[in-house]
Amino acid sequence: MASLLSFTILPKPNLTKVACSSSSTATTLSPPEILTLDQKFGRKGIKFSDSGDVELTVRNGSSLKLRIPDGHITSYKPKVYWKDDGFEEILYTLPGTDIGSSVTSTTTSATKAKGGIGLVIENVNASDPNFRPSRVITSEWSVKDVDSDSIDAVQVELSSTSGTLDLTYIVSLYPLSMATAVIVKNNGGQAVNLTGAILSHFKFKRRSGTGIQGLQGCSYCTHPPLSSPFEILSPAETMKTEDPAWFSFTWEPEKKPGVWTTQDVPITILKNKLSRVYSVPPSERSKQFYTTAPTKYETLDQGRELFFRVIRIGFEDIYVSSPGSLSKKYGEDYFICTGSGSLLVPVVVNPGEEWRGAQCNNTPASIYTKKRYFPLPGVASIPYPVPTPINVDYLESEFSGHGVTFEDISDSCVVKMGLENGSLATVMLPSGLITSYKASMWHGGLLELLHISVSEGEDGSDLVIQGGVSLAFKIESDDDDESIQVCLLMTKDWPLLFSLDLFSDGK
Repeated sequence: MASLLSFTILPKPNLTKVACSSSSTATTLSPPEILTLDQKFGRKGIKFSDSGDVELTVRNGSSLKLRIPDGHITSYKPKVYWKDDGFEEILYTLPGTDIGSSVTSTTTSATKAKGGIGLVIENVNASDPNFRPSRVITSEWSVKDVDSDSIDAVQVELSSTSGTLDLTYIVSLYPLSMATAVIVKNNGGQAVNLTGAILSHFKFKRRSGTGIQGLQGCSYCTHPPLSSPFEILSPAETMKTEDPAWFSFTWEPEKKPGVWTTQDVPITILKNKLSRVYSVPPSERSKQFYTTAPTKYETLDQGRELFFRVIRIGFEDIYVSSPGSLSKKYGEDYFICTGSGSLLVPVVVNPGEEWRGAQCNNTPASIYTKKRYFPLPGVASIPYPVPTPINVDYLESEFSGHGVTFEDISDSCVVKMGLENGSLATVMLPSGLITSYKASMWHGGLLELLHISVSEGEDGSDLVIQGGVSLAFKIESDDDDESIQVCLLMTKDWPLLFSLDLFSDGK
C-alpha cells in the first residue's frame, strides 16, 4: 500500500477586505470561499463528483468508484485483454435510487445501492449473550487525505467517529489489484469488543461455473453474515435452505450451525445455496498450536475464464455465501458474497490501542496477459451408450462461449472449438472422437492434421466414422501384478500409436 502523504498546506479561504468610508471604525469581511472536494483533494487519477462519489483511475485504465458518505465501493474494473474496451466489471452491484447528496428530504422512497464492497463493524459484549450488537459506523465518512504515486497507485483515506472510537477507512487502487483497510482506535477508558468484515459481492457469468479454490483442509461451519446496509441477502435469507439444482450429483446438505467439518476438495462449487465461515473453531484457539485459515483464496468464474484472488490481513475468518436460485430475483448474472472478517471471536481493542485489518482483491497478471481455464466439475457429456438423445440446447446454454459451440446431428452432438488465430477442432459426443484439427500456419491458412473415413454401417442405416484422435484404456490383472495401458491413436496419412504402460511395481 502506498504511504499517505501529509498535506499541511491546503488552499485556504480567501479573506477580502471591503472598502469603507473614513468615518467607519469597523472592517467587514466577506464569507470564506467554500472549496469542493475536487478542488481540495482532486488530482490526476482521483476525481470527486458533486454527488458524493470519487473515481480512482491508474495508468493502465483500471478504475474504482467509491461513495464517500457510506464508504461503499460500487464498481471495480481491472484491465483485461480480451474485451474490446479492455476492462471487466468484477463487482455485483444493485443500483439505488439515491445519488449521494442529491437526494432531498422530500424523497421518501430512496434506496441505497446494494452489493459491491462494504465495511461493517459491530460493537458486541462477549460476556453477555443477551447483549444486542450495535453498529459502530453510524455517522457519515469524510475525506481525510488522498495520495498518489505517478498514477500507478492512488488512495483515498476516509475518517469517522463513533463514541470513543476513531475509525479510518483506506481504499487503494493499483494496476492489478485494489485494497481496503480499516483502523480502529479506542480513545475511551474501557476496552471494546468488535466484530467486523469487509464483504465483497463478485459477479459471475453463470451459476454452474462458479467456485472457489484454496480452502482445502480448512475447517468451516454454517454461519450467517453480519447485517449491513450493503447486503443483498439478509442474514436470515442466507440461512434458509433450498433444494439443489439439477445435475448436482456431488451435492450434500449443509450442516447445522455450529457443526464443524473440513473442506476435503480443492474446489468448492458455489452453484447451490450456502453460507459458511472458514476459520479455526473457537474451542481450538486456546491450544498452543493450531492450523489457521488460509491467508488467500481464489474465486473462479468459468464462464468468463476469470479468477480473482482475495487476501486477508488482520482478520481471522473467511466468509463465503452463494444465493443459489435466489439470484434470479436480481438479474441474469450470478453473484457470491465473500470476504475477510472476525465473526466468531470478537476483536478486543484496549484503551489507547488500535486495531488494523485489511483485504486485498488481487487480479493476477495472467488475466491481463492470457486466459485461464478452470476445470470445474460439470456435465459436458453423457456416458456412452446414450439411452436418450443428447440435450444440445442445455449444453449450448451452459457451456458455449469463448469459441465453443454445440450442434445437433441425429442422436449425437458436434462440439466445435475455435481460437482467435483461426485454429479449429471438432469433437463428437458421446464417443469423444476428435474428428478434425486444423492448425493455423505461418502463411495465414489452416492445415488439417487428422485423417478420418466415413462409411455406412453393416445395415446401411448408420454412418461409421473412423480415424481422428481417440483414447482407449486397457486394464489387466494377472495374479498380483496389475497393469494399465493408455493408448492414444492418431491418424493422418498413416496411423500413429502412442502407448504408456503402468505397472503395480512402479515401472
